[in-house]
Amino acid sequence: MRSHLGCTLARGLVAAIGLAIPPLACGSPGDGASDTGDESVAEASSGSCPVVITIPSQNEAVGQEVQLYVTQTCAGWTNAMRAYIDNVDCGSSAYAYPNAGCDTTGGAQNFSSSTWVKVAPGKHTLVVNNWDSAGAVSVSSPVTFTYTPSVTDGGTDAGSSTDAGGHTDAGGHADGGSDGGGVTGHDPVLVGAGDIAYGGGGAAATGKELQTLVTNNPGAMVFTLGDNAYGNSKCDEGGSPTDFANNYTPTAWSSLVSKTLPTPGNHEYNNCDLSNTVGPCIPSQGCGTLDGSSWVMNGYWKYFDGHAAVTPGGGTATTLHYSYDFTTTGGKKWHYVSLDSGMCFYTDNCAKGTSEYSWLSNDLAAHTKASYNGGAYAGIIVGTHIDRWDSAGCPGGSGWMADMFDLAYTYKVDLWLDGHVHGYERFGQLGQGCQSGETASGCGTFCGPKMDANGPVLIDLGSGGADDWSGITAHPLPGSIKRIASTYAVGRVRMHDASWDFTLYDTSDNVIDGPVTYAVH
Repeated sequence: MRSHLGCTLARGLVAAIGLAIPPLACGSPGDGASDTGDESVAEASSGSCPVVITIPSQNEAVGQEVQLYVTQTCAGWTNAMRAYIDNVDCGSSAYAYPNAGCDTTGGAQNFSSSTWVKVAPGKHTLVVNNWDSAGAVSVSSPVTFTYTPSVTDGGTDAGSSTDAGGHTDAGGHADGGSDGGGVTGHDPVLVGAGDIAYGGGGAAATGKELQTLVTNNPGAMVFTLGDNAYGNSKCDEGGSPTDFANNYTPTAWSSLVSKTLPTPGNHEYNNCDLSNTVGPCIPSQGCGTLDGSSWVMNGYWKYFDGHAAVTPGGGTATTLHYSYDFTTTGGKKWHYVSLDSGMCFYTDNCAKGTSEYSWLSNDLAAHTKASYNGGAYAGIIVGTHIDRWDSAGCPGGSGWMADMFDLAYTYKVDLWLDGHVHGYERFGQLGQGCQSGETASGCGTFCGPKMDANGPVLIDLGSGGADDWSGITAHPLPGSIKRIASTYAVGRVRMHDASWDFTLYDTSDNVIDGPVTYAVH
């Protein structure tokens, strides 16, 4: 039997259609296969039943497994398909890797949504057969991909490898809880950054990269880490309706608002405290009577409330925190917490005993991990704005967040994301408190971060588009693994049953840190 097949390929990171592949004769799988490069999407269109094969963007992988998506929706055709990797049926005993090669989500050799395929490092060719109820066979055009194992437990860079993920949740809950989600064919994915829309900055470029990552990670959601929209005048240092309209709205960040889990920063408060006693809000500065509380509600709250993926908090300037649940394809739950540290920049509104600390304590106690006390959650991520540690100072970072970070350690939080410092820095797993007698280049001794395998990984991700400040590399702190200055970038987090991984992309879609993989605590 022969079938005339046409194919278009979409480069995963630009989602551009246009490269054609010649028709493939239906004979033994892979006949006529040619090297097509590291394509992301192939559509075998034969006049019988098209098959769409998705190779995840940049070919990132987890361990020795590559997640491929193979779909068809033709009436009268089955969802049963057969994959051939390098001309060998990956579901047969002849395939060289464990578990007969293919671990499908829909039953043996049923690629109705996706499959995990174990492959050796290197370049491979994939061909998929599918057939109708009468036995007519359609053979896809060949798709090639390259697999390089990802790094485990951080510390060094990895090459390109795979797994496209996506979010699985049904919704979020403002100020004190989260809704559960169902299980889909994609593990949950978050993409985003902090310190974003600055007039003349890089928010347009990071927004385009954000769109690329959302396109190539089906179901992915967007996170922001504060300072979403900066101001451009002495009396407007950010977060006003005008700032969002002029700086944030024209970018793709805004076009993805319905997928966004936002977080406020200090500039959402006009870089003031809650009242009018610090910053440009002081009446003596000639800006009239302003206050951070009304500023954040008129700008940030009104911009995201009713438009973002969640209700972004409790509706007051001191309750702009919330949590949100995800579920993996294996049915494991993950918990994401968005904290408002924007109100803590001048005044210690995040210390033990404050209302937000109490909220975080209650939220983590209500969403505990299996590793903590047998709770329902596999992993927990915290996202906020003010950073706990950074290599820009001696020591860099904010003591305002110390108590909350220590609380996160207690509840076995896996990842702490923040912004504030304009740059990128990835630390290893860090412990509670600080280690006395630490040193860093250009600094005297100080009480600094200490490594602890039981603590959260800390990632400073203030690379979303604000004017660059290269201080992030000035004084490398203990525990700091990777520091990148002068580069706008977007991060991607993927959550799995017993692990998570992180990759950083620049605005040209290059992987500039990672992928790195960590086991959950």
